[in-house]
Amino acid sequence: MRDIDVIVVDNGSTDDSVEVIQKTFPWVTLIETGENLGYAGGNNVGIEQALKSGADAVLLLNNDTIIDPNFLKAFDQISTLKPGYRSLWSNTFAIF
Repeated sequence: MRDIDVIVVDNGSTDDSVEVIQKTFPWVTLIETGENLGYAGGNNVGIEQALKSGADAVLLLNNDTIIDPNFLKAFDQISTLKPGYRSLWSNTFAIF
């Protein structure tokens, strides 16, 4: 699997999210927008940083997303097999 860089965009939160992320995950790139830029605005900040850093692929996840432990490996395999694809997505479902 390719190296993965994690970028977290704090989109104007008013709780202790920034401190918790810095303490718990010191290896992530944390960007603070300073204000809520909305869903698309926050995503765009992260995408821009990823592209500036030379990312081959970008995966957007919300803070409440739970992924399967094998998800990143599968995403990497698909994006490697289909290098011309510009958009990949997964089905979303919930089991209660």
